[in-house]
Amino acid sequence: MKNIIMIMVVIGLMITVNADIECILCQKSIDLVKHLISKNATREEIKKEADKICITFPDTYRSRCIKFMNENIDKIINLIDKIPDDKICMFIGMCKENEKVDIKCNICQFLVNQIAIWLEEGKTEDMILNELKKMCYIFHPYDKQCNAIISAYGKQLIEFIVTKGKEDACKFIGLCPTIATTSEMECSLCKFSIDYITKWLDEGKTSQEITKDLKKLCGELGKLEVECCSFVDYYTKNIIHYIKAKKNNICIRIHACPSSSYFIFI
Repeated sequence: MKNIIMIMVVIGLMITVNADIECILCQKSIDLVKHLISKNATREEIKKEADKICITFPDTYRSRCIKFMNENIDKIINLIDKIPDDKICMFIGMCKENEKVDIKCNICQFLVNQIAIWLEEGKTEDMILNELKKMCYIFHPYDKQCNAIISAYGKQLIEFIVTKGKEDACKFIGLCPTIATTSEMECSLCKFSIDYITKWLDEGKTSQEITKDLKKLCGELGKLEVECCSFVDYYTKNIIHYIKAKKNNICIRIHACPSSSYFIFI
């Protein structure tokens, strides 16, 4: 009870300084949920305690509190222990302005962590993709975005994790921002390669054939051959994916060229 009272006091103080009530509610609801879970409370018991918070609110804010609890407390319960506490409110769009970027990035990171676990357990690609789709319900109302990520990038994520590890998987497919600035050389190589890849795809060449042909071109760049071949190994499959999907701004999407916006929506 003491913990609940403290949560209500903090929320009340935040309201008096005109803070974002939904964001504050979300952050403090996480504390409440974790506290009650530690006491072995059931889901229904947690929801009842959450509803009690709204009763104490002034009339001006009570309806917003009730609406928040009805729509989000189940999500918070589902996500506790699945993603870091400080990411949950961004994940469900309650904190931060650019919520779509954070949501897609956080969904991707969550999926990547699950993929890595299942790969260690020896599950096949098909098994992993099937299991991932079963998990999208926990992201409601963003389950459609979750399914879209799996359909568009599931196989790429699995392949990336197998070959390079999970660390930069979501940055590689453009769902999370990258901190490192991209060199002008990578940007030039990307623009240079797109015309060739488009032409070879029209000719019916496979991904393996295109990679081989690009590396032949790299051999003509002298001292830049090593960097060029590294670029080809790292980016070619992703470029091919976007060309086939008829997307624009491909070099920005894969972060080979800089942009004022880190993310272009799928």
